[in-house]
Amino acid sequence: MSENWHADRLLWIDVETTSLDPKEGQLLEVGARVTDMCGRTLTGDDMHFSRVLRNPWIRVNQNTKYATLYMHQKNMLIEQSLASDTSTTDIEDLFDKLIETTLGLNKEQLDNDYTDEITLHVAGTNPQFDIAWLERCGIWAEHIAPYVSHRRFDMATLRQFMQSLGITTPSQQRTDHRADTCLERDINEYRKMRENLRFRLIPTVNNAGDDGVTEVKTLYIADPLAQEHDE
Repeated sequence: MSENWHADRLLWIDVETTSLDPKEGQLLEVGARVTDMCGRTLTGDDMHFSRVLRNPWIRVNQNTKYATLYMHQKNMLIEQSLASDTSTTDIEDLFDKLIETTLGLNKEQLDNDYTDEITLHVAGTNPQFDIAWLERCGIWAEHIAPYVSHRRFDMATLRQFMQSLGITTPSQQRTDHRADTCLERDINEYRKMRENLRFRLIPTVNNAGDDGVTEVKTLYIADPLAQEHDE
């Protein structure tokens, strides 16, 4: 995080593809949203987008068959991709606008005078998967990587952490495998995680007697981000 961590941002990214392997499949859809560290979506037309990419044909083989014929044919993404006129250049432009708006600098200023007053963290479920696809398409290295933290904000890891504490958070684990739906799920679940961690029931053992009596105490965790917003 930057020293001014109250101003840090989360860049939520989701891609939909025909394969787990970028060398085998095709990129169908890209979505991105920016929130603050509390998960509150920042307003503005350039702060979020989702686009279906143009693929003039779809490769079907053993590695792409499931996602192509079952997952993305069912949710109409294959049909929309074949009819789309969105190119990877269009996606690059959308990321440029999003990052410029988030950091408050134009592209020339970003390239010449970029500082880490605001740190942008890439977030999502297994974001390294999404990054690998954006790298494969030539979008990541020039248009995103120079302006984001090298650390990843992985919801899959956060889910495991919450489970290790015995905290369950309502999660729509099954989605329609569209970018907007997956981003909405992750952001909503992240907000719920923060709420659950602020008010946490912790079982503690009272050692006053030989038998030990289990008591339940409420631990309140102050949230400076939320408090600052409320003020």
